[in-house]
Amino acid sequence: MSRLSLIFTLLAVVMVATRVAANGRDQGQPATFECPSDGYFADRGRDCIPYYHCVNGQHTVFGCQKGFKFDQLAKKCRPASVVNC
Repeated sequence: MSRLSLIFTLLAVVMVATRVAANGRDQGQPATFECPSDGYFADRGRDCIPYYHCVNGQHTVFGCQKGFKFDQLAKKCRPASVVNC
């Protein structure tokens, strides 16, 4: 790999890592999410697009596809037009 290619590759990695680290901070994402109990919870601060699955105080974050939001009552992603977030 040429030196110039290596520099561009490293720059791309840094840019992606920075974007991933900052993902959602300008969207009202909380710095930390604490599970209130076991179950699925919409991220209302981010328009119900991401949601969390909590088990024993540990959470995993998921996201709905474009045009969908997480419906906490139905426990699934539904068309944004039918979800009250």
